[in-house]
Amino acid sequence: MKIGFAGFGCVNQGAYKIICERGIDVKISAVLVRNPATYQAQFPALPFTTNLSDLQSCEVVLEAISSDSYDIALFCAQNKIHYVTANKALVAAHYAYFTSLPTRFLFEASVMSGTPVISTLMSTFGLKSVRGILNGSCNYILTAQRNGQSQSEAISKAKQLGILEADPSADLDGLDAARKLLIICKTGGLNGDLKDVKMQSITNHQNTNINLKQISSYLNGVLTVKVEQIFENDSLANINGTMNAVELEFEFIGKITITGCGAGSEQTGFGQVCDLLRIMKGK
Repeated sequence: MKIGFAGFGCVNQGAYKIICERGIDVKISAVLVRNPATYQAQFPALPFTTNLSDLQSCEVVLEAISSDSYDIALFCAQNKIHYVTANKALVAAHYAYFTSLPTRFLFEASVMSGTPVISTLMSTFGLKSVRGILNGSCNYILTAQRNGQSQSEAISKAKQLGILEADPSADLDGLDAARKLLIICKTGGLNGDLKDVKMQSITNHQNTNINLKQISSYLNGVLTVKVEQIFENDSLANINGTMNAVELEFEFIGKITITGCGAGSEQTGFGQVCDLLRIMKGK
């Protein structure tokens, strides 16, 4: 199968490493990036390009870019190319359109890295409620605060470790978690839009001696991302550092909790590769 990459940062590099290590039978036809010179010395065998039309030779494109990727996704759909994305902004905003097309549009890596939340929802029905810790950056900061660091110290350390972007507002203000919450809800058949999500910034919470978590939830049609005090008998109480977890409630089986990593090159790349394998296997 001929595949391509759109963007070649840490996520798609993680996917590429897994593909090579596992000997997955694909041919890489194009790697779309803004500046090929950035990558060519380290990856001399890969066909880097700045031309979107070079993706036409691909059967599947794995996309992981931090900016708006709508035009790339639309190009692939128009050219009957299956699309695998880690871009939560794209999925949250355009879920209904791209999932209605004949080509496959898969996005396991957009929520909780490679942890199989999306595939679980795709193979079930009757989702009633959602409650979880969906942003590893905020969870890291709030965990550090509980362990005695000031919030400014925790944010600075998170930036040093690469957990936070230089502009961390999407994480801190709840936008990132809101997008992931919407993806979970839409995949599970629940309605919602970004404007419907009530978001609260973690920067309003400086207390360091209680267990605070940024909790994303859908309950009785209400979507929220807010900071809550969590007690020890709570299923989310011991989800610390960059770890994520989501509690899903279904009509017939009640609640299940899925726990996994919230970030990482190979972890998120694993989600990309899982979707690629689903397409290759026709699932």
